Amino acid sequence: MCTCRLRAHRFVCVCVFCHPGAHRLPPLPLCLVSLGLDLIRCTIASTSTAQFGFVNSTAAAPQGVWIGAGNGLFFAPSGGSGAAVQVLADDIWSVAYGSTDDIVAAGNSQKLFFFHASASAAAIYSGAGVSSAPPAPFRWEWVTIVPSGTGGVVDNMITGMAFDSQGRLYVANPTCLNVRARNGSFSRVSGLQGLPYV
Repeated sequence: MCTCRLRAHRFVCVCVFCHPGAHRLPPLPLCLVSLGLDLIRCTIASTSTAQFGFVNSTAAAPQGVWIGAGNGLFFAPSGGSGAAVQVLADDIWSVAYGSTDDIVAAGNSQKLFFFHASASAAAIYSGAGVSSAPPAPFRWEWVTIVPSGTGGVVDNMITGMAFDSQGRLYVANPTCLNVRARNGSFSRVSGLQGLPYV
């Protein structure tokens, strides 16, 4: 799985590659490889190993890459300045970075977490090295558990997320598309609002 961005007239991609036996239990180490791609060459800038489990999603931010995996949410700094560090132990199905407000959103079947990206990265990698206490989310929201009917602001388990240029977060789920505005309010787009469904 790769996340690519255009930086200084060249593409920089962060790719997570599974060890051939990573599907077996317990999870085997995976390698996080940061690649700098230009028209002439491809170079490996850094490699680190972490116990991710299944990697479900990645999001590139200026400070590094956020990794949503079966064993939690991880952060790996850009430039190969350190190994990936676990931020949450909850399984994470989707992660997104919003540059408008410098926010990272991470979600699964139960919660939608929000982190301040720069502050979290600084807390993880201080001048003294890796922090022993990972940063806490500044906010989280419940996800509706459909079989039991217990509710949250997100209508069903989170399957994908993306921020737009105005800082709105679009949360995909099997029921509809939930939209979080910058002020924290949620709305929904479903078949009644024109979203195609079967």
